[in-house]
Amino acid sequence: MFFLDGTTPLGSATLSGDVATLTISFITAGAHSLTARYSGDTYYQGSTSAVYTQTVNSTTTPTDTLELAVSTAKAVFGQHVILFARVVGNISTPPTGTVNFFDGSTNIGSANLAFSQAYLVVTFAVGTHSITASWAGDSNWPAAKSAAVTLTVNRAASRVFLTSFNSEWTAVVMAAPPGEGTPTGSVQFVDTVTQAVLATANLTGGIATVTLTSVTDPVQAVYSGDSNFSPSKSRTPQEETGRRRR
Repeated sequence: MFFLDGTTPLGSATLSGDVATLTISFITAGAHSLTARYSGDTYYQGSTSAVYTQTVNSTTTPTDTLELAVSTAKAVFGQHVILFARVVGNISTPPTGTVNFFDGSTNIGSANLAFSQAYLVVTFAVGTHSITASWAGDSNWPAAKSAAVTLTVNRAASRVFLTSFNSEWTAVVMAAPPGEGTPTGSVQFVDTVTQAVLATANLTGGIATVTLTSVTDPVQAVYSGDSNFSPSKSRTPQEETGRRRR
């Protein structure tokens, strides 16, 4: 005797007298259309039973928890942060659906569950962020929301590179890893002997260029920083010499 759930085979059992018994467990909730199919023998033709509908409910008291973790509790501007969410509970059926991630009350993205987990890669503005995850649940699992995780994002470090060609001096300001982005603000071109500011220029696309004539002393580019990047300076000739010796 063969037993089926719709068209899905559940198993088979041998007739004992005129009875065949099969014990199974359903892994999905909902209505199941069950039939028994007899293949026949030398004396009797095969036949199929009428459909019996078995309704399977979710666990009597289904419980779950949505756990949230971040790849780092402290980041800098432009750094990629990975948000991990995981559903755990007392139900054997894998959870399905979409997890939404929030920064305070702002939805910052979503990801589909796979193997009970979901993750999102994001960057954050400078400041303190309260991150949570929320899941609507599915036919087997109740909805859940994670506890808040605090993430602190600081200004990223910057690096300044100074070059000159004849009287044209160019300062390039870049984000230092793991930070990313384009620094803004201004750069001062300073005489390293007298500490006099020879010129000041605003950054455009991370680059500031000035024209300096009659320069006799070494020049250093000093970046003022902005809301996302910390101040920094280009290397002096003495620092470059020491670096090459090491």
